[in-house]
Order: sequence, then structure tokens, then C-alpha cells
Amino acid sequence: MLSEDQVQVFACCSYDKPAKGRKINWMKGGILESDRVVTVSPYYAQELVSGIDKGVELDNIIRKTGITGIVNGMDVQEWNPSIDKYIDVKYNATTVMAAKCLLKEALQAEVGLPVDANIPLIGFIGRLEEQKGSDILAAAIPKFIRENVQIVVLGTGKKYIEKQLEQLEIIYPDKARRVEKFNVPLAHMIIAGSDFMLLPSRFEPCGLIQLHAMQYGSATPLLLTVAIIELSDIAFTVDSIPAVFGVTRDPSVVFTSNFFAILIYVLMQAYKPVKTTNLMLRHDF
Repeated sequence: MLSEDQVQVFACCSYDKPAKGRKINWMKGGILESDRVVTVSPYYAQELVSGIDKGVELDNIIRKTGITGIVNGMDVQEWNPSIDKYIDVKYNATTVMAAKCLLKEALQAEVGLPVDANIPLIGFIGRLEEQKGSDILAAAIPKFIRENVQIVVLGTGKKYIEKQLEQLEIIYPDKARRVEKFNVPLAHMIIAGSDFMLLPSRFEPCGLIQLHAMQYGSATPLLLTVAIIELSDIAFTVDSIPAVFGVTRDPSVVFTSNFFAILIYVLMQAYKPVKTTNLMLRHDF
């Protein structure tokens, strides 16, 4: 049995809730009893204490205890194009241009798309749900897919988004592929073979996909989310880095498929010279 003091530690916060009665919040208890509270980036640490919605009703507790943001890191033994066991052609900053053409062709063949290294190839890896912006992506694809472009989507999630993507694959069999079951080797092939990796997230504490993309020399992710200012935590600023395209930090921007499609079209025009800029921007632990 918990003592009354312990109950207070784990009791839900004082915000009005639709359900009546006493409730337990294990996260609150964990935060209050911890010696140090950390999260995945400095900017996200600021977000968590900025209001009820961002702090999921624990913002008042986190303000009391304090929180430290430490930028996400990736395993550079697993995610390293010079030794990656899942890709046929290993490469580094001096061989990236030739290698990625070959890896794109390997990816196209693997998923059954027409093999042509001259076609810009877009990749998306992630859950198919609103937080990841997958619904925006699904609505945007028909608006840009008639261009000279291909897209490969790896992920599962909300059924209505899955059905939208399945329909696009039927309508555009030479341009779109959606792989339903998560597949680690294919994820590596997509990161290595894509020209763009898309991150249309509505919010993203500090994901790993953009780190993988930059490590592998993909034209850096197309980012819609305001919260992706996390990139400013990754050794450079959003305003100055030339390799980060399509970033918006303006909260008034409406997240629409039209806006997304236009950004993709613009980025396709400049994708070739960007690859070597991104390669070897390491962000390990």
C-alpha cells in the first residue's frame, strides 16, 4: 500500500480532467523522484515547460524539478556508409556521388520501381499517423508524383493512411511504393539510396531519421515542423546551414499538402549538389 505522501507524488496533476476520482500518474512520480530529468534535445526541454499542451499537463511539475536537454545521438557503428552491412556499395565523402547512384538503382530494383539513377528518389520511414505528418504526405503525393520523381514509403500505422498510400501505388505503379512491414535492411537501403528523406512531422522532439540522412549524404530532410528547430541543436543553426531545405519555423504556416508539394518540387531542382555537403556530419553518442 502507498502512504498518503506517496499517493501525492503519483497523483495526477491539478488540471481539470473529464474523468472523476483519484488517478495515478507514474510519469509524474518518476520525475519527482528522479535525481535528474533529461530529454532528447535542449529545444524540446524548453517546449516541455512552455504550456499544458506541450508538457502534457506535467509542465508545472517539470518547471519545479528542472529538465536538461541532451541532443539525440545515433549508433555510428550501425549507421555508417563506409561499413554498413546492409548496402552493397560502401562509400565515404570522396566517393558518395558515384556510390549513391548505384545504391539508388539497387533500391529501385529492390522495391520494384523502374531503375533509373537520373530520377530523383524520395524516401519516408516512420509511423503512418498524424504526429509524423503522414496524412499530409499521403495527400501531397498526387500533387507532385506526375513530376519526374519516385517515392518509397516504409511504415505502418493508421488504416486510412495505409489505404491512401496503397491506392497511390496502384495508380502510379512506376512511381510509388509503400512497404508495409518494417524491415531493417530496407531502411538502410532507403537512407543510402534516396536523394531526399522526408520529415513532415507536426512535432518531432529530436528524431533520428535526419541524423541518418545527413550521415549518408542524402539531400537533407524536407522538414515542415516548427519543432524541428531541434536541428539547431545539432551543431549548426537552421538559418545558416545550406544543406537543410524546406524548413519552416513560422508557427502561422498552415500545414497543407499544397505547401508540402511545392517545397518538394523546388527541392528536386537542387538536389544533386547537396549530397557531399551533408555527408559525415556525425552525431553519435
